Amino acid sequence: MATTAEQKTSRIEIRVDRKAKKLAEKAAALLGQSLSAFIVSRMVADAQQVIDAHQRTLLSLADWERFQKILRNPPAPNAALRKAARRYKETVTHSDGL
Repeated sequence: MATTAEQKTSRIEIRVDRKAKKLAEKAAALLGQSLSAFIVSRMVADAQQVIDAHQRTLLSLADWERFQKILRNPPAPNAALRKAARRYKETVTHSDGL
């Protein structure tokens, strides 16, 4: 969330029905916040939660154990993987010249 040193230069305009506004005003009052501060704090928290959820992969215990086993004992590359690696080396250049 913005610190006190940051200037608030962006604006978001929304229209909501009366019931939604009253509900948000009540929640803001219960937290001792202005309506704007409440909406911004919830928006930022919810946005961060959505982003976090999409950047993480959750596995069951069985899948995690299988993943760990494959990391410890990787299978030999098959023909398709060897072909993909060869194609990658032929088409991709790196900034360090490798």
